Amino acid sequence: MYSKKDLLKIYRESFSDSEEYVENFFKRYYSHRRTVCVFADGGIVSALYLMHLNTEFYGKQIPAPLIVGAATAKPQRGKGYFKRLIAKTVKKHADAEEPFLLLYPSDENIRGAYERMGFCNVSFVSEFVARYDGTDAEEKPATVDETLAIFNKSFCTMPIRQYRVKTEFRHLFERWKSENIVARTYERNGRKCYVAFNESEIEEAVGDLSVLNGVKDFDGKKFVDFFGSTQPYIMARVAAPKVLLKCVEYNKVYADLRFRIIDELCPQNDMVLRLGLMRGKPTVTHSVEYDFCVKVQDLVKLAFGGTVEDCPLNEVFPKNKAVFVNKY
Repeated sequence: MYSKKDLLKIYRESFSDSEEYVENFFKRYYSHRRTVCVFADGGIVSALYLMHLNTEFYGKQIPAPLIVGAATAKPQRGKGYFKRLIAKTVKKHADAEEPFLLLYPSDENIRGAYERMGFCNVSFVSEFVARYDGTDAEEKPATVDETLAIFNKSFCTMPIRQYRVKTEFRHLFERWKSENIVARTYERNGRKCYVAFNESEIEEAVGDLSVLNGVKDFDGKKFVDFFGSTQPYIMARVAAPKVLLKCVEYNKVYADLRFRIIDELCPQNDMVLRLGLMRGKPTVTHSVEYDFCVKVQDLVKLAFGGTVEDCPLNEVFPKNKAVFVNKY
């Protein structure tokens, strides 16, 4: 077994979050049930935490666990424990028949490691720099209702979207308050956005960010534009391939497509499937023979609107975009 103290030690030595942030995270979000650990040498050596997101995927609401705080104790790094941790997490959700996992890499240097473990970039952002243009925007303290409206309106037109509920925003406001993060709304010419920030960083900015060109305090500051496409942001990984494939609304399926899914991290996902038609509707069933192979990374890319070179599945997957911006 392990204690919460063991987890706190690994978290603190792995991330530069403020003590207020760490305390709030473990107080509000930590639970034994949503924690995955790897043990060795009589103790815990690696751990991560899972947050539940309310995600709409091809018109269906499905669970989309978000991996946060994944880390290995300093003395145990470089021994393969982190890979074991991710494999254990994938298997946990494969057994639960949950289609995929999400994460935001805390450090861009680790993105390549996640890619080697089957994750794929599915959401992209670009950088917006506010430039004060002399026309002031209307500014006021943010409220739960107004930020909720701005957030959900901003993403309601996306084919694959993530939304927030009021309770979640209440919790978010409580966290911001505990960490001295200020939330304000800005409006100009009928366009709105909100920004949560403190002296050192922009925590979150959502809405029409061009409004910020009318805010003197933000002149020259950088913001993340969730509607951009120049920098990779959220990553996703297949946990249960067959379940994921059943969620997709295909463009067309004229003939049987038999393919093998290759998953080097989670052997139970290494399977052969058949995508075909039954009474005019797409069906996903197991098969013995296959005509081509796809990696789990390819499957994620296809499911979230990308294409894979020389892959027959390109013709049947719709070209949707993925947007996940939920922050705990």
